[in-house]
This record gives sequence, structure tokens and C-alpha cells, in this order.
Amino acid sequence: MADLQLIQSKIFEIRGQRVMLDRDLAELYQVTTGNLNKAVKRNIRRFPPDFMFQLTKEEFELLRQSLIFQNGISNEELKDASGILRKGRGGVRQLPYAFTEQGLAMLSGVLNSSIAIDVNISIMRLLWLTILLFLKRKREMLLSIFFLTKKTNFSGVTCRLTNG
Repeated sequence: MADLQLIQSKIFEIRGQRVMLDRDLAELYQVTTGNLNKAVKRNIRRFPPDFMFQLTKEEFELLRQSLIFQNGISNEELKDASGILRKGRGGVRQLPYAFTEQGLAMLSGVLNSSIAIDVNISIMRLLWLTILLFLKRKREMLLSIFFLTKKTNFSGVTCRLTNG
């Protein structure tokens, strides 16, 4: 089973959505990025734009700069050719695809290997855990605000604001 911290480190927010990139998914699934993308293209009807989209050059450049900053990677290690990331001799020749949570769920049907199934289960567990933690924090925050407002008399503040 894939390490949850490793998976979490590969989740990005792009266009207001939490996504994983094709190259990171390919690494987790232990396939090449090209083979992952070929499988997706053979089943493209399963991946509407809200399940998968290709990054623009601007989005990719922002992500690349963010990764360099977060990980302390030097520009020497990430060689940029024509605005596209190149790592080592091979490298990415096209802008990466980003998969939303729904796209990740759909990938399990496209990549039908035991590794893909195990990785998808790990990803789905992580996503649900993240959602549950978010809701728990939000609930705690709302309860704190509720109890603070019960303890504090805000009616005087309202009067001063309206009268003053």
C-alpha cells in the first residue's frame, strides 16, 4: 500500500480543485506516464473536464516554481526547456494532466492492475480522511465561536454601531 504522506505530498490545488498530476500517479501506479496517458486516451469518455484537465503553461510554471521553493530544489536539478519541465535525459514533453478526485476514482477502472487498485484505495482513504479532518476542525471552530458569542454580550456593540 502506498505511503499516505507520499500521496499527500503529491496533491496540489489547481483551478480551485485538489488534483494529482499524471506523472505522480504513474510513479505511484508503477507505470510510465506515457502508458497512463495512453490508457486514459483510450477511455477518454470516462474523463470529462471536471475529472481531468491539462495544465496551461502558466499553471505549470507556477507549480514548478512552487515545487522548487517548497522542496529546495535548484534550477539545475529541474531543467526547463521551452517552459516544460525536463528531468534527466527523458523528461516531460507535454504539459501534464491533472486528475480530480473523480478522475482518480475513474482511473481504477482504466488501470486494472493490483498495484493500481491498491494505490487507488490508499488515495481514496487519504481524501476521505482529509475531508473528515477538515469537517472536524470546522465544527470545532463553529462551536468555539458559538460559545464565545454566548459568553460575550454583543448587543452593546450593535447599539454603539447603529447609534454612533
